[in-house]
Amino acid sequence: MNLGTEQTAKEVFDRIKNEFKKNEGKPDSIIDLIDENYNIIEDYPLTKNQLVTVASLLGHEIKL
Repeated sequence: MNLGTEQTAKEVFDRIKNEFKKNEGKPDSIIDLIDENYNIIEDYPLTKNQLVTVASLLGHEIKL
């Protein structure tokens, strides 16, 4: 999803990392921080339930 600027995306990504425990082991899902050229800068593994919560906080809905 496009969050506007790279700085805004980095702030949201850092907030996710601070508020949700990293899913160790085989992840259910991975959130990627990408640059304007679609290169992955950093990724963060989450559980399905965490992903649903993150999507909701960003105004989206994921149904499992």
